[in-house]
Amino acid sequence: MKKNNAGITLVSLVITVIVLLILSSIAVYSGVSTIRSARLTKFTTELKMMQQKVNELYDSYINNKSVTVNGVEYVGQGEYTTQNTEDGQTQTVQTKLGIQDIGEDPEGLFNSNRLEEVFSAEGSGITDRTGHMYYDLETIQALGLDDMEYEFFVNVATRSVVSIEGFNDYGTRYYTLDQVPNGVYNVDYISNGTVNFETTSEVVNGEGKIYIKNITATGYVNKWQVRYRIKAEEGENENAWTTTEEFTGNAYTINVPTRNLLDTYEIQVIHGNEIASSPQEYHILKVGDYINYTYDEADNYVITSEYTGSNSNPSAGIPQTKDLNWRILKVHDDGTIDLISEMATDTDIFFESAVGYNNAVFILNDICAKQYSNATLATTARSLNLDDVEEELNDQGIEEKNKYISEGNVQYGNFKLYQGIYPLLYAEENGTWTNISSEDITAGLTEEKIRQNLKRDGIDVSENGYTSLTTDSASTVVQNLIMTQSFYQLEVKSEYLKNSDIYSVLFEQEETYWLASRSINCYENYGNFAISGITNNFIGGSGTFNTDTGIGTPSRAIRPVVSLDLNSIRLVGDGREHNAENPHEIVIE
Repeated sequence: MKKNNAGITLVSLVITVIVLLILSSIAVYSGVSTIRSARLTKFTTELKMMQQKVNELYDSYINNKSVTVNGVEYVGQGEYTTQNTEDGQTQTVQTKLGIQDIGEDPEGLFNSNRLEEVFSAEGSGITDRTGHMYYDLETIQALGLDDMEYEFFVNVATRSVVSIEGFNDYGTRYYTLDQVPNGVYNVDYISNGTVNFETTSEVVNGEGKIYIKNITATGYVNKWQVRYRIKAEEGENENAWTTTEEFTGNAYTINVPTRNLLDTYEIQVIHGNEIASSPQEYHILKVGDYINYTYDEADNYVITSEYTGSNSNPSAGIPQTKDLNWRILKVHDDGTIDLISEMATDTDIFFESAVGYNNAVFILNDICAKQYSNATLATTARSLNLDDVEEELNDQGIEEKNKYISEGNVQYGNFKLYQGIYPLLYAEENGTWTNISSEDITAGLTEEKIRQNLKRDGIDVSENGYTSLTTDSASTVVQNLIMTQSFYQLEVKSEYLKNSDIYSVLFEQEETYWLASRSINCYENYGNFAISGITNNFIGGSGTFNTDTGIGTPSRAIRPVVSLDLNSIRLVGDGREHNAENPHEIVIE
């Protein structure tokens, strides 16, 4: 029987229908996708156009230019004047609107729930709506943008642009360019453009903060990174850069630990690999910086020869020196900072004989405590001492100090035997051996035996020694005693110091002043009891008493020192050199 092949089988018909349905669904999906893509493109384009316009407004905002919108002139950040009120008070009145005032306040125009929906972490990602103004289509058109469909919330000061309605993309709603897939927030930037920024700083709770602000660039870039590092000392390897996460706006804060407050930071503001500022060097604090410390007013410090040994001090007392400026001497890891007066005090104080030696350190510290402290800051002043200075010597400086040989041919740190008398305080000091028996002398004083007998648990050279003034003088009986050479005379050079900035603080004043420390100078036939001091750029001192009863009557001024707790105050700097005319400001918390 012959088959008929001219008809269409049922199977073929079904397959054909299925293919047509598939092709139809693909076409529909493609059309829907095309429409969605076109809508997203328009949304993104309008966001970019609005962002660029806001960048232009921002340029006028920071450069005090004027913009006219719907017949109203807006100037920079606004113009203000001061007027007197009827009750005799003054008030500040805005005479011209600022560019940040363009648009309308959304608070009275939109439901609070709607605003909270847009300005939330789940919405636009911007949670602070402060400063955002409502730009309707009329305002947008007045700014020169025609045929726009979307309206926006705009904050000119932060260059923030937020769509009011947003764009719903498969259940995800976008409000800003940052949220759009492959979105580019930085609109129309210019490669290799100029980037500028300002820096200020403060110390809060013992830690530093470097504030980078007013970041500006050609091309209106608004997404930045900061990279910074501690500048390496000469001869050291460069430190690695730290690069921050991206941020929007024109400000950033670098947190600086207490231990790095004196370090110099190199700072750059960058946008990817496209543009970068020139590196700027910045330090929060620097040895020698001026601080606006003030001290309480005080009476004359009255002191008599009964305690100083000298009749040369003013009978009316040592007057307080007024209006001393203060400079940074040292920053400690525990969050305290030492300040020192820029110059020595106006009035010298005289010390003489054994009683002068006994009381000198106490008196120097007590004068400073009585006349240069600040009760509000809970700080008590003291005198600069030899420990303060020696802490600043580097290895080379210490080596030079240790080379000193006295006129009695005794090298620093070595000792010599004398017969004589001594100030009573001397017997309590470290490095002494008094009242040596004749048997010990006869048996021979080897270096080992001497070192075994030197006092080790006594008073250090910079300790007061007494808790109040004393009339103690000298021993009354001639004794054998070992004296350790602790006096030295050193011409200080900047290369002898750990921080060369300390040189200008301590050694460039061409002044003579005491250090609240005692020292011993070994001459050929007698030992000399001295008070340490600085003369111009020399560390040395002056003797008040000798083992052979000889006396001296030296005089010098004083350099007060105060310590401030950075955990209880704020120190504010403005990025400029902190000299006497522009000191760091102390703010009491």
